[in-house]
Parts: sequence; structure tokens; C-alpha cells
Amino acid sequence: MTEQEVQDGLRTFLEEYSWSDADDRFGAEEIGDLLGFYPEGIRTYDDAGILTMNKGLVIEMPDGSEFQITIVKSR
Repeated sequence: MTEQEVQDGLRTFLEEYSWSDADDRFGAEEIGDLLGFYPEGIRTYDDAGILTMNKGLVIEMPDGSEFQITIVKSR
């Protein structure tokens, strides 16, 4: 498995389960409820123009704050 595959999988997971309609969610196990937040947007480092050799995601929050998750293969 590569960093690219992990990045793409996490992005898909977060997008699908944080933006789905209430009827499509998993109730108490819904990702937004588990995390305690619902992202406003999710971009890869490449999409965001971040100059790094690492793979990762930029998570934008409704209040305008952003968080970065860097993905580094350890073995």
C-alpha cells in the first residue's frame, strides 16, 4: 500500500460520511458524531498547492480554520 492509496482512501471516507444526508448516516456511529466535527472541505496537499514531498490532506472547517494531516509510510 502506498501513501497515495491511503490519502485517497481517507479523503473518500471523510467526504462520503461527513457530507451524506442524515438519512444515509450511521446514527451514533456516524463519522461526524464520532469526530465531533463536520468538515467544510477536504483537499489533498497537491490540490491545495502545498509544496512538500509528503502526501496528506487539508481539512477545512466551517469556522474557516484548517488542519493538515500528513501521511508518511513508516515501513
